[in-house]
Amino acid sequence: MTIDLSKYWKERYEAEEKRRAKSDEELERQLDAIYKQHIAEIQKEIDAFWQRYADKNGITKLEAKKQADNLDMDVVSYKAKQLVARAEKWRKEGRKVTQKDFTKAENDLMKLYNLKMKTSRLEVLQANLKLHQYELAMNELEATERHLIEAVRQENLYSSGILKDTLGSYQTSKTSAETIAYANFHGSNWSTKIWERQHILREVVRKSVADTILRGKGTQLLIKQLEKEFKVSYGYARRLAVTETARVYSEAQKANYKANDFEYYEILAESGACNICKPYDSKHYKVDDMAPGHNAPPFHPNCKCTTVPYVDRTASYSEFKEDVSNAFDFLGKKPNATKKEIQKLFKNSYNVGKLFEHKIFGEYSGKNVVIPDHMIAYALTAHQNQIVLDEFLKIKEVVKNPDFISEDIRGHKNTFLLNKKISDNRFLEAGIEDKGGQFVFHFMLRGEKKNNKRLRKIIDKVKKYDIVNQKVYNIGEE
Repeated sequence: MTIDLSKYWKERYEAEEKRRAKSDEELERQLDAIYKQHIAEIQKEIDAFWQRYADKNGITKLEAKKQADNLDMDVVSYKAKQLVARAEKWRKEGRKVTQKDFTKAENDLMKLYNLKMKTSRLEVLQANLKLHQYELAMNELEATERHLIEAVRQENLYSSGILKDTLGSYQTSKTSAETIAYANFHGSNWSTKIWERQHILREVVRKSVADTILRGKGTQLLIKQLEKEFKVSYGYARRLAVTETARVYSEAQKANYKANDFEYYEILAESGACNICKPYDSKHYKVDDMAPGHNAPPFHPNCKCTTVPYVDRTASYSEFKEDVSNAFDFLGKKPNATKKEIQKLFKNSYNVGKLFEHKIFGEYSGKNVVIPDHMIAYALTAHQNQIVLDEFLKIKEVVKNPDFISEDIRGHKNTFLLNKKISDNRFLEAGIEDKGGQFVFHFMLRGEKKNNKRLRKIIDKVKKYDIVNQKVYNIGEE
């Protein structure tokens, strides 16, 4: 039995979509925990600031300040050493730690290390908060990097499965997971975006804390404000990670398609796709031109659509005749069969011949026309009592040799109407339209009176039409 690749891939992707969703949810939980941990630590630092300098120990303010500064500077020094050592370890491992902001962070920390007792209480607090936020940025970077590299690995496993089933073999892409994970998207990569966003967040915290302390404001309002800012930053972090995950899936797919000599790929929209993604569903494009955000997912933030390799899986007209005959036999035994039941009897689509050569069709003249399974199933269930097998099998004739042609009555571009007399008092009208490179065919059977009325309406509405065979129509008669 010939496998219907389109349906097969959709079924495989439904399972993969669930795995991806769980993976994204796990990353969201990690990021949420990271942000909650660091806002709690910042709140702790601010609370400790007031507690340390409260004059409750029976010593002078000068002595309290000196003790507090000594204590705080030890904490700063320890954290600074930890952070610099961690960054150095990243570099030795060959990790991407070359961002301008990050280098400045290390320099800032070394300056703080040398400040010692010269640092004021506010500066010490700000230094502690800054260190917590640098650690937040690094934790977010690490979590996102792990997730993206694992996404590439999982995509390679998924692609190897469907490509092996399709081709019988599979060639592994030579592109590394790190190269895919750190590729630019819309002019910059995700790590740059994290540093830029974290820099903005650090500035918000710095200004808010300074304003609160220097003006003697209460800390409760400050904490609420910072919690709000951290929540917004977490939202951006989550959205960035999910969007970048969709990008690395597409980049990994492109590498795998190239490695296995696929020339085209097809968009497979997620279940319940939005209005942005729906127009892309089932369209196919060249692998060489594949560009995430343009003609491949993600098409918008949080996009979870995917792609599959595209192969010409259109069945022949002889297969169409055989499958239609079997469907008529099935309906004879089960006349109340549903569209879904009938659709299962057919392959994805069928080639019904080359389009009639005519100037109205322009570049579409001579192009192959296909009829999809859902259109056949609809016709056989919705108009079951109006269609007989012999008439149904004359579909090819209206494409190859129509008696009447026109542009679309609704004004849609790249859409045309064809009409042909197929027997006494029986006419077949076909509508054909370009959908993602496939010239899709749908049709309607009518008696002569209704057909003539329909053609008169078309002639009144459109500018371009041609009565190819004048003998079969009485369009002028009521």
